[in-house]
Amino acid sequence: MALRMRRIDDWLAALQRLSRREKILLGGLSGALLVFLWVVIGMWISGNLAARERRIVEKSAKLQTIIDHRQKFEEAKEKQKRAQDLMRSGRSIELSPAVGQAAKQLGIPIGDMKTATPAVDAEAHVIEDKVEVNIPLVTIDRLVDLLQDLERRSRTVMVRKLRIQNSFREPTQLEVSFTVSNFKLMEEREAPAPDKAAAPKPAASPAAPGPR
Repeated sequence: MALRMRRIDDWLAALQRLSRREKILLGGLSGALLVFLWVVIGMWISGNLAARERRIVEKSAKLQTIIDHRQKFEEAKEKQKRAQDLMRSGRSIELSPAVGQAAKQLGIPIGDMKTATPAVDAEAHVIEDKVEVNIPLVTIDRLVDLLQDLERRSRTVMVRKLRIQNSFREPTQLEVSFTVSNFKLMEEREAPAPDKAAAPKPAASPAAPGPR
């Protein structure tokens, strides 16, 4: 402790021996050193704050991306559920009776109507029932009423492959043929079973040696 106090006294004595000009220079250097230290410390603190702010911004952006993906996933899931519910409602539609009833209510004679082979989309689990309709004579107004009535019965019903030509027998009438499709969701028991690999045939046992 005494040695430390002696050193302090020596430094103070050395300062007292300095001239006024030397004291001013020493004070200026000390002030410049303090300013330099403050600048370095300030830059270090500012750099740390900027780096932390960048990390916060990056994490916030990643979190927002996750939230957006989650929202899109939920929206897609809800759309899929609505589509499946719609397709399930198509199972209650019987095409041939529906077409016959609509034509009868409008007074339209149907020349021919037959059920076509259903189309199956195994990947989407959707069945398309189809009925092919031929009408020998009908006015354009009645035809429009019939087509609109069929598609209004359910959102799963669609009129396709519409062919129209003028009638040679009645110039004011039309000859029309079209296909009415109804899309419905495939039940699990209707889904095609996955192909199973053929079981390997057991190797034939070697023939027993005959008597010698």
